[in-house]
Amino acid sequence: MVATVTGYGVTITDALRRLVWVNDSFTRLTGYDIAEAAGKKTSELLYFESTDAETVQRVRESFAAARGVRFEVLVRSKDGREWWLDTDARPLLDAEGALQGWVCIQADVTAEVLKREASRRNQSRVMTMIQGGNVGTWEWDATTNVVETNAVFLTMLGFPSVERTHSLDWLRSLYHEEDRPDSDRGLQEVVDGRTNLYRGQHRLRARDGSWRWVLGAVGVVERAADGKPLRMFGVQFDITEHKMAEEQRVLAAERLALIADNVPGMIFQWHLSQDGYGQFLYASPGSQWTCGLSPGELTASSTAFLDIVHPDDRVRVTASIRDAARSGDRLHFEHRVLRPDGAVGWVEGDAVARPGENGQMVWDGYIADVTAGKRALEALRVSEANLRNLYDLSPLGIALTDMGGRFLQTNRSVEIITGYSQEEILRSNWSMFAIRQDALEEAPPLESLLKDGRFGPIEMSLRRSDGSRVPVQIMGIIVQAHDGTRRIWSMLEDISVRKRSEQHISFLAYHDPLTGLENRLGLRSRLEEMLRASMRSETVTAVVLIDLDRFKYVNDTLGHDVGDELLVEVARRLSLTVRDADVVARIGGDEFVLVLGGLPDHRHVDVIMQKIFAELRGNIPLSGRTVYSTCSIGVSLAPRHGSDSATLLKHADLAMYAAKAQGGDSYRLFDDWMRPGTDRLSLEVELRDALERKELQVHYQLRVDTVSGRPTALEALLRWQHPVRGMVLPGVFIPIAEETGLIDSIGQWVIEQACQDARAWINGGGEPLQVSVNLSPIQFAREDLAERVAAALAAAHLSPQMLELEITETVAMRSPALAAQHLAKLRLLGVSLALDDFGTGHSSLSRLKLLNVDCVKIDQSLIKDCTANAHDGALCRAAIALGLALGLEVVAEGVETEEQRRFLAQERCSTIQGYLIARPLPAAEAFALAGSLLEEPLLLSAAGR
Repeated sequence: MVATVTGYGVTITDALRRLVWVNDSFTRLTGYDIAEAAGKKTSELLYFESTDAETVQRVRESFAAARGVRFEVLVRSKDGREWWLDTDARPLLDAEGALQGWVCIQADVTAEVLKREASRRNQSRVMTMIQGGNVGTWEWDATTNVVETNAVFLTMLGFPSVERTHSLDWLRSLYHEEDRPDSDRGLQEVVDGRTNLYRGQHRLRARDGSWRWVLGAVGVVERAADGKPLRMFGVQFDITEHKMAEEQRVLAAERLALIADNVPGMIFQWHLSQDGYGQFLYASPGSQWTCGLSPGELTASSTAFLDIVHPDDRVRVTASIRDAARSGDRLHFEHRVLRPDGAVGWVEGDAVARPGENGQMVWDGYIADVTAGKRALEALRVSEANLRNLYDLSPLGIALTDMGGRFLQTNRSVEIITGYSQEEILRSNWSMFAIRQDALEEAPPLESLLKDGRFGPIEMSLRRSDGSRVPVQIMGIIVQAHDGTRRIWSMLEDISVRKRSEQHISFLAYHDPLTGLENRLGLRSRLEEMLRASMRSETVTAVVLIDLDRFKYVNDTLGHDVGDELLVEVARRLSLTVRDADVVARIGGDEFVLVLGGLPDHRHVDVIMQKIFAELRGNIPLSGRTVYSTCSIGVSLAPRHGSDSATLLKHADLAMYAAKAQGGDSYRLFDDWMRPGTDRLSLEVELRDALERKELQVHYQLRVDTVSGRPTALEALLRWQHPVRGMVLPGVFIPIAEETGLIDSIGQWVIEQACQDARAWINGGGEPLQVSVNLSPIQFAREDLAERVAAALAAAHLSPQMLELEITETVAMRSPALAAQHLAKLRLLGVSLALDDFGTGHSSLSRLKLLNVDCVKIDQSLIKDCTANAHDGALCRAAIALGLALGLEVVAEGVETEEQRRFLAQERCSTIQGYLIARPLPAAEAFALAGSLLEEPLLLSAAGR
């Protein structure tokens, strides 16, 4: 009884060890009941063949001597499962001591055997690890304060294996600062004798600076009479890969959890409860979509799932669950559910059984909502019922012919496609209509198209009754009538509209939809053709890549509609500039490519370039306003610079960037020196290190009083002095910095450098002059902008009144309210505020008042022709008047002539800046010039002369 209660199997055999009785626990363990086991030996049922010889011999001797024995053997149950059986066999003796039989108590000890085996393997691994020298060791001698390490410890961290003696501080310095407190605490406990051994995981710094995870242990191996340690010994085992694998396992578990949480169906685990219902152990969130119940509702009740099974399906579902529970077979679900909201749906899924931890069978499965699929099947059934009615209404031609192609049956669409009446069609066959797609030859017989009992889809033309052709797509299949006769069902589709669409799509695939020019794909095709022709004629082919200067500025300020209009106009002008045989293409954005074939030599290129500049340089009228246009051009020549399209386009692109790097509005012919790094990607990589290598510089351009010429401020302008390229212009690298986010750190450096230069000027005895710094959109959007500016001022010990910050009108007008908030924070700091590029955006008096700036700077595009063009002059006057109306300082940028200065002075523009005064100069030269102009203003001396 005790064995039965505790789950042990109990058997009784006769003297020959044949089973005469087994308990229920034995049946559950082995799968055999008494009816199957009676008269058989246990070894015959459970297959002891894998038992080791020593155990077999020991058991046989005990049985022969009629003495008790206990042994463990690997057995196989009725279901084929192998497991370890512990048997305690005791003889049954009569009063005279004669053997009557055996009583055996059996238990499943698989878990214990596996644990022992794992323990044995672990011990073996440890010994192998230590003996193999994979464990790093160190030993500290208190008398010398020297730490001696073994070679493994050193090589583990990348140190030379010969340097084995070190100080205790050296050893401690290897520990990661986050791990050091725990290690120190554990080591102190060992030193104090509170524990014999300290073990822990921590990181050690390798020689190359990387960190290695180790499992370490340390203990005192010798103490002095007063208990203080004399020698300590430690071991370190590298577990870096284990740590990485553990991180990967955690990541995999998180991913599996994410999948379970987001899969549209329900993943579940359940077992059959005592009351005969399926008890859910786990359900994924998909249960809400699948069953209308949350995972909590399903796991809380053993009847929750069956409660929502449709009443008409409940008996069947319950029976299938119980059958699967008895057999352990795969369980398949496919039934209706009545969700709590009253909706009826269909679910389908499967579950696979496996033994659970408590011996109960557990099913892992997945159920999906297949309501849509069921409805689709129902719709298909209805469709099939109506198919015959739809036969004659089908827009596809449907025809039944014999194997020779003679028509036996057609629908109305065949008549519409061919133009023949049904009577005429039924008196003919396919050969009457079919024509080859690419020639006037007759099409092959229909039966020759059949392969594997079907043909198509194929495209061909049919001859209509009026003699015209109609393109069709045909497919067919052989069917067999009840009398064995073979027939062919064919379907015809009139593809005239599709063919026209394909022609249109083909055009779009090779042409730019905005300008109608060749696109990149069309360009490559045409360029390869022209290169082959050029090789045959031994002439030169020029690939010309044109990039519009400041096109992004046009888009940002005037809008994309105006930008598109400019692109269309440029395309038109380029098309008029070249010959009919040449290629004009737009390959993206504001980039155009010309392919000029049949040139006698490269000397003709300059003439063509001047024609292009004549068309694209200058004012271009667009929708009632004028846009000033320039471009940068790169040219590569075949075969001189390459013989394939990819190389020539790349070299033309490099040459174009070289032209743009020189300020644009020019062309460059490709040269080999451009190869190493003129491309945009190389610039980006080099720009990331430019600040650290101190290649970036701050130059300054003076602002002076329009009338007196006395300096009032200096504007800080960023420059890049590249060690190979020379001076890289801002127009080339600043857009890259803005796109990559580098402008944030670079812009902060400019603010800090400008503050330091202003302080150096004042410390040198110079009269205080305000420095003005431009803020990028990324800088201006930062919440901590004011704090960063305050830090720069504090570091330079510079008064806030000596710093002016500029933002462009376009940035401010994107969100005037948000801009006003940021500017208000800066104003509280005490710095001056300026609105740059004034006159190019959409400012109004009310918006300017909201921004509360101190100064507006009129963009040089308005100054350029203010004296030569009445329209530009009027715009310039309006911008000045708008600034003066709010009592703001008005600065004119880009002033290059005395005539412009006089115009601005007449219009009461207070301050000017431009090449008329000076170009941007390095800090020392700029402040020196400011000092000389403070003593003798330039414009006053000019007026005196």
